[in-house]
Amino acid sequence: MTFGENLKALRNSRSVSQRELADELGFSFQNVSKWERNESLPDIETLVAIAKYFSTTTDALLGVVPEEKTDILSVSLDEVRAFRAYPGEETSLTAELVFAVDAEGKIAAIVYVPRNFAYRTSYVRGQYDPFVGESTLVYEGTYRFRNETVYEQRKLGIPEGGFLMAVPDSAFDSKRIMEFIIPDEYADFLDGETHPLYRNTNDGRGLFGDVLKRNELDGVTVELTDGGVLFKKPGAKVDPMAVNINALAAVVRRELKKEHDKQLFVLQSKIDELECLVYDLESRLDDLESGLKDE
Repeated sequence: MTFGENLKALRNSRSVSQRELADELGFSFQNVSKWERNESLPDIETLVAIAKYFSTTTDALLGVVPEEKTDILSVSLDEVRAFRAYPGEETSLTAELVFAVDAEGKIAAIVYVPRNFAYRTSYVRGQYDPFVGESTLVYEGTYRFRNETVYEQRKLGIPEGGFLMAVPDSAFDSKRIMEFIIPDEYADFLDGETHPLYRNTNDGRGLFGDVLKRNELDGVTVELTDGGVLFKKPGAKVDPMAVNINALAAVVRRELKKEHDKQLFVLQSKIDELECLVYDLESRLDDLESGLKDE
């Protein structure tokens, strides 16, 4: 859509008349009418004022589609362990964060496997349950609590077409990954002094389970490559008042060229009219001279 079409659509959506908009901007309604008919373009200062008035961007007003920005975090395979299939032997995952990533690259689950103490064991293996089929066990063990033996188990299947990824909780990259993917409101829970536990201390629930339940990782995708793992998420929102100078300059140049071509066309039309008039006068003079000779 052109600037004029966008301006008219925004004005109608707010039920604002041309005169009301003109009064707000300090112009006559004839100016607004010309803008909407694409007969003229406001200056940059006025364009920014219009963007502020309608809570939009100058790019959107000018019909410029902004490029989609994506933030990317790259983590080498030296820092993580990835499993596309179940390992042939049991692999310890003690004191690690484990991510389950589905075939679309979405994070399906995040589990923190505690440190190995009080006879706890944590590992990845296949054929966990013959009734369920092939599964991935991320936590299983027994320990003594108040003179009783407690048996715990948690399992996390590798999603079909996806993979598991484990990161040591003490590694720099585990903190870096969590700071990248967790929404801003959870930043306090990633404090450097306590980050290995990754607990939501306000209500005792697992931080990541809370985030997953609220679908706050929908925009995050994870890709396993030969060189490592790529985390991707939509980039930061553009300041609504930001001006893309290059895009704006391109539009202004286009509008100036249109005006230039229009004026050239008008000038050429006048030249053609003058040439026709001169030709007509010359024809009349020829006729007059011929008449005088005949007399």
